[in-house]
Amino acid sequence: MEQKKKEERIIIFGITPSADPTIGNYSLLLSSLRILEKRREKWKLIILIADLHALSYSAQKGNIFFNSLKLIRIFLSLQLSNTFIVLQSDIKEIVYSAYLFAGLTSFSRLKEMNQFKEKKKKLLKKSSVLPILLYPLLMAADIIVLGADEVIVGKDQLQHLELCRKILKKLHLMSELSGKKTNNLITDIRIMENPDFKKKKIYGLRNPRQKMSKTSTLKGDVIYLTDTFDEVNEKITKSVTDNEGRIYFHPAKKPGVSNLLYLLSIFSHQSISVVEKKCENLSYSEFKKLVSEVVNLELEKIRKGVNKKIISDEEIKKNLLTGKEWLKKKVLINFSFIKGLILLNKKRLVPE
Repeated sequence: MEQKKKEERIIIFGITPSADPTIGNYSLLLSSLRILEKRREKWKLIILIADLHALSYSAQKGNIFFNSLKLIRIFLSLQLSNTFIVLQSDIKEIVYSAYLFAGLTSFSRLKEMNQFKEKKKKLLKKSSVLPILLYPLLMAADIIVLGADEVIVGKDQLQHLELCRKILKKLHLMSELSGKKTNNLITDIRIMENPDFKKKKIYGLRNPRQKMSKTSTLKGDVIYLTDTFDEVNEKITKSVTDNEGRIYFHPAKKPGVSNLLYLLSIFSHQSISVVEKKCENLSYSEFKKLVSEVVNLELEKIRKGVNKKIISDEEIKKNLLTGKEWLKKKVLINFSFIKGLILLNKKRLVPE
């Protein structure tokens, strides 16, 4: 079953809006863009603001809609080329398809997802667990309906992607049984190859052996995208290193120094080996000052973008409409096929 040749590959990067976005997901996007810019083939990056996924977070601070606007301003401030920003809830076909996919997926499989098991105990008394249970179905709809050739995701989403692949495989099997052609439907769900994120990730500044997370209770452990210059400088200056006094990349032996080197690599758009060489003769205080300056330089564009005077509500509406219109034809074709396949096919598959 072969797909038609496409002029542009569609790459999807999804991010859930929160009141305090950290540099974690942002660093994944930065490193992925560095790879995309080296490609010879044409591509379009779709930044999906996953506002519906935000319903799975009971501890969500603030209004989901306004958190989404803040995130959109952040990405518009970066002035990324070949990029569209799309609001998940603006595309009703995603929601509809997620519900249709529920008919292809058993409850037992959904409740075995690691994320569901981890969050269920915390949220059971505070809010509905249904959004968490249905999270992977919505994710599958994001990818299949938008026709993603590749997705940019972290390691924590790999199990969800496997479920997405099973749903896609079922759609193709149903298509074969019914004799329908699937020329426009993606044939596989591919993770964008990113050597940086296979072995590396950003860790906490106060606990460099634990992944940087907004749930951290350690003061100064997390850098937020909207932190002020002074806040970033103070956090990096007080970050945990070691007593050796030498700067080189060795996560097991030197987690704090290695974490700062990785930050410097991501935000300066240079390889680990290059920044390691530049910093080998610096003192720790000089090294931290350099990391702080580079991170702040990148975040300054974001600080300006969050300001309404720089990016207006009208500009946001215009950009969202542009992205939605660009995807409109693909979305309608894919959704119509999925809807017809599941609702009209007499040979439906039993959920696993």
